[in-house]
Amino acid sequence: MDSVYKALYIFGVALIIISIFGGSLFAFLFESLSKNSLEIAGVREEYVTVADNKIDEIIFIEKRFEYRFEQLKSFFSDNKPDERDYQKEKNFIIRNTFYNPIVDIVELFYRLTSFGFAIMVILFGVVFHLLGKLFLYRDKINALELKVYEIEKSSLM
Repeated sequence: MDSVYKALYIFGVALIIISIFGGSLFAFLFESLSKNSLEIAGVREEYVTVADNKIDEIIFIEKRFEYRFEQLKSFFSDNKPDERDYQKEKNFIIRNTFYNPIVDIVELFYRLTSFGFAIMVILFGVVFHLLGKLFLYRDKINALELKVYEIEKSSLM
């Protein structure tokens, strides 16, 4: 019985440490679990990447149109547009706006769930600890009662 509650205590404390430090030390564990859960739910990272690439392409087309308009304006003036301002770039609009916050929420849910499970494991450890002590003290009390009974029996004779 001693080894059971000690194992439950150790397991519960380990789960609490994992859930508390899940954002930094064990981030890979909860992040991969969150992404797998979202993938099972139908929200795949590839879909988000494809949508982000399409949005980046639309933004680049608009920038290219703006660059050509600036070139046309510079034809009539001395200001030459800087081509570096109109380069194609990755914006990750959908990923930063929707996907990453959803992953963070699912990750937080898993961390809170593991914390609650750890508390329950520790409470089971407390129950086993109390039961073990109950049986131990019951045996000691029975032994003492037997000795008292024998002493009383011998003193009466």
